[in-house]
Parts: sequence; C-alpha cells; structure tokens
Amino acid sequence: MNQLLHIVKLAEAPTESSVASALRFLKKMSRKFEDWRLRRMIDYLGTLRVTPGTSVISIYVTPDEGLRFKRNLLVDEARKASNIRSPLNRASVQDGIRALSEHLKMLRSVPPTGFACFFASSASDALTDKERKVKIEVVPHKNIIVSTYRCDKEPFLKPLQDLSNSDDDWYGFVVVTGAKALFARVSGGYHEVLGALSANVPRKHCKGGQSAQRFERLRRELRNAYLKKICKETSKFFVDEESHKVNVRGLFFAGSAELKDELLKCPSLDERLRKVVLQVVTVAYGGRIGLSAAIDQTCQLMGDHRFKHQQNLLQRFFDSVHANDNLTTYGLKNVLRALAQGQVEVLLAWEELPYFRVVETEKNEEGEAVQTVRYFDGGGPVSDQEGREPLGAKRRQVLEQGLLIDWLYEEYGECERDGVDFELIVDNSSLSSQFVKGFGGLVAILRYALEDDMKDDLEDFETDIEGENMLEYLDHLIHG
Repeated sequence: MNQLLHIVKLAEAPTESSVASALRFLKKMSRKFEDWRLRRMIDYLGTLRVTPGTSVISIYVTPDEGLRFKRNLLVDEARKASNIRSPLNRASVQDGIRALSEHLKMLRSVPPTGFACFFASSASDALTDKERKVKIEVVPHKNIIVSTYRCDKEPFLKPLQDLSNSDDDWYGFVVVTGAKALFARVSGGYHEVLGALSANVPRKHCKGGQSAQRFERLRRELRNAYLKKICKETSKFFVDEESHKVNVRGLFFAGSAELKDELLKCPSLDERLRKVVLQVVTVAYGGRIGLSAAIDQTCQLMGDHRFKHQQNLLQRFFDSVHANDNLTTYGLKNVLRALAQGQVEVLLAWEELPYFRVVETEKNEEGEAVQTVRYFDGGGPVSDQEGREPLGAKRRQVLEQGLLIDWLYEEYGECERDGVDFELIVDNSSLSSQFVKGFGGLVAILRYALEDDMKDDLEDFETDIEGENMLEYLDHLIHG
C-alpha cells in the first residue's frame, strides 16, 4: 500500500485512471517477486540428487481438472509399478504413488492456478547433504496448462520452466549494424540474448571507375541478402513454431544507420511481426551496448519497466556514494544494523546473494535458552537436521537455516516490513556488475543521513558473520 501512495499523488478526489494505473503497477511488482520465487523453486528442484536405483514422481494438475481423475490415474500407475523388475526402484515408486495419493485425498479442491507435486523416496539437495524423503508441492502464480504424470531419475520441470519463461510483457529487440545483428527479448529486469548474426556488408564508396555501378550492384545484393537473413532469424526467434503466433508483446528495431529503416520496409519481414513493431530507434553502437541504449530509449513505451527502475535505483545509490551524503550503507553488517534501527528506505539485494543464515539456541549457565543468529559468507551443504541438537553439542541446537536472500524476501519483499522498498537486482548491466563486485550485492538507501555517533554504533554492532564454510561450522558443533 505504501507503493500505491507513492504512485498516486493524493488529492481531494483521485481519478479512477490514476488509481487503476497504480493498481496495475502494484500487480506487476507482486508478480516480479512471484516470478523470482518460481525460478528459485525450479533451481532447487534441479539440484535434487536421487539415490541410484530410485525414481522421482512428478505430477501436474491443471485448474479445470478433477482430483478424482488424478487419484484414479495414480491407482492405475500403482498397478503398473508392480511390474518393475528392480525391487529397490519398485518400492520407491510404490511409496511415491502412495504418498501422492494420500496428499490428493487431503485436498478439497484444485488451486485456482493448478499445482505440481514431486516425490522422491530418497534424495539429497545442495543445501542438506543428507538422503531423505522429499515431497514438494508447487502452486505457481500462472495457470498450469499441462496435465501429466512422469516417473524418472530426475524431476520433470519443463512445464514449470515454460511458465517461468512465458510472460505477456516480453518485448523483442533487433539491433542492426552493417557488421552484426543482435536478437534479444526483455521482460522486467531480465534481458536474454537469443542470438546474433555476423555479416560483412561493404559500405558505400566512390571507387571503381567504369566498374562503380557493378560494385554498387554487388553491394546492394549483399545488403538485401543480409536483410532477408535478419528477417528469417527474427521470425525464428519471435514467432512460436507450434501456435504460429508472435511470442512478444512488441518489437523494437535499433541501429546506427538507415539499415534499421530498410529492415522495417523489407518485403521478407513477416507481416505478423511488422504489425507489432512499436518503434525504430537510433543508437550509436551495436551489440549489447546498443541493446542497453535501445532499452533506455524505449522504456516509456514498455510501461513501468523493471530494468529501468533498477537502473534508476542503482544510479541513485552510486550518486549518493559519490556525493558522500551519508544516505547509503553497504556490507552485510551495516545493512543488518540499519534494518534493525528502521533507517532503511530502499533495500537492494543481488538475487544470487551468497550469504547463509542460521538461527540457533544455546543454554547459558543459568539454563536459559539464548537465541543466536549467525551469517556465513561461504557456501556449503548443511549436515545438521533442522530442529535437532548436533551430537556432542547438547547445549546448542539449530532452529532455522537457509539462504539470507530467502529470509530478506519473506521479511521485506512479501510483508513490506517497516515500510522498506525491497528490490531484487539482476546482474545484467554495467551498473549491476559494479554493484555486485564492488559492494557485495547488498546495499541500503537510508531515510536520513547517518551522524558520526550512528557510524560508531554501526561499527560496534554485534552480529556473528562467519567467513567459514557452513559444513565445517556444523561439523565443529558435532565433534566439538
């Protein structure tokens, strides 16, 4: 709601159009985090390592599908599973079908967007290096359109990946120069280079004497062949092969000379793509640099573009650092202190932030439980089970463990705790690369300037930030 107040300038009677545009922006901001959460879940499922000889069962249920039909399907699959030769694999498949059947019986109805469920009788992941039963249910924010059952050595993730990649707000870009053509698509803060095409089209010249016309004719032939090839590649990337429909909301042509205008007029360009061309822009360079310049020029046509929004926030942070106005802080220790004091207005975090967060309790000499939060800047699997005391460390137990970025998202992305504007940063530009490499991927823009005594408080802030591997730390707890 705080974001709505920032967008709609409160007056005595706000117009319906301003409120509607603000609600659309809020919906887009919420979907931004949902897309990120879905991608994180897909990445996690991709790290599952199934015990050799066993299988993972993947089941997808569409919104308009009945649960009874799926339960009957599982009964048929259980009958077929009895014919599996390997005793270990047969037991794992039957165990999975039984667990999924019980799970479906507990559901009263299918969620509005459908759901996917995965079960493995024995598997480990990148976070907990221990074999255990895994049952995960995923309810995406987009409708599942594929109803399937799959039993394989790894989770069947293609339907979820298609949901993650599909977005009505994808925009296509074709950056054309005489030496190279770049094809990319942009959505939110993400841009993906789909392909590139190299060429060596000769430029205009006044040489040749009596052969000047022949040289000009050859140049035009090479140029036309180059344009036809660009049109063919454009159709390949931006027209779906199955549905034969344009898979982007709009298309932009960019370049430094008249080649981009000739591309729009080229007879070989698909008419379906010609209809969705929104603008032809002039940029000084080709390749990725030209793509970034084209995005900057077209961000207004693309609406509230997340990429431009991120670039503005990063530029605001760097300007504040350059001005030395004490309105920024960076580094895990300083940012956590500022969050605890309620000083943070905007929190910028790299979506692949490498920190881990472990919450543990330890009994003091009086027997009282004292809770401690530790942070680790090194990766590694966690060998301790959640909620169980490590062997040999009877006075200490781990209550919670996971990535810091997940905790920040839950606290400040979903709940908007303390009115903090939380923004996930994607490392896909020069500014974001400097943000990740130079400032560690975690910074905060403050509501008011830090005084000298506040800086001293930040330096004295007590928090456990370990530079060791989590596995080594928990192994130390176990063996003393």
